[in-house]
Amino acid sequence: MFIARRKFIRFLILGSIPFLGITNYINNNSRITLNKVEDNLKRNEIKKYNELRKYKLINNLNYQVLEDFKNNKTIWIDKKLVSYAELSIFF
Repeated sequence: MFIARRKFIRFLILGSIPFLGITNYINNNSRITLNKVEDNLKRNEIKKYNELRKYKLINNLNYQVLEDFKNNKTIWIDKKLVSYAELSIFF
């Protein structure tokens, strides 16, 4: 019923490799990058919109994200709906 020490270490190492690979794959795919905003006109529009409200973004980012969703200031990046306020972090 008991597992020998060597078999336990082998199972531990072989079991952790797929787990680490899966978590690394999930983390890499969930990041938002500027390269995914492909249209330069859209990038400029987002930059200008966020520059006009820079003070508001610094003080209350969460509220500005909600306001962007209400005012339809959003963009699809892969399978995520991202507000302009969230993209202000990257620009």
